[in-house]
Amino acid sequence: MKLRVTEWSQIDKLLERTEKAGIQHNETALVVLRRVEVLPGGEVRFCNLGPIYVQQVLKPGDSDPLPLTAVINGKVPNPGFYNLTAEVTPNSRFQIKVREAFRLSRAVV
Repeated sequence: MKLRVTEWSQIDKLLERTEKAGIQHNETALVVLRRVEVLPGGEVRFCNLGPIYVQQVLKPGDSDPLPLTAVINGKVPNPGFYNLTAEVTPNSRFQIKVREAFRLSRAVV
C-alpha cells in the first residue's frame, strides 16, 4: 500500500518532533520515525509519533524555517502502526523517503 500525507496527517506533530531532534532546514538525515500510524488506503498520521532518532546526518542544513507541508514516498503491506527508517529532507516541503518499515504489535503501540 502506497503511503500518502493528507491535510489530516498532523504535520505539526512531525515538525515538533523534527525540531526536538535538531534536524534543520535543507538537512538530509537518516532517521527512525517511531509509531507512525497508517490508515486503510495508505494515509499517514503523525499524531502518535514518538521521538525521532537521528541515525546519521547525510548533508548539513541551514537555519531557515522548517516547511509546513510534507510528502512521503514508500509502501507498507497493511494498515497499522510502524517504525519507519527513512531519509528525510525538510526543504521547500518535508520530504520523507522510506527505506524500511517495521510493523508494531498492539502490545508495543
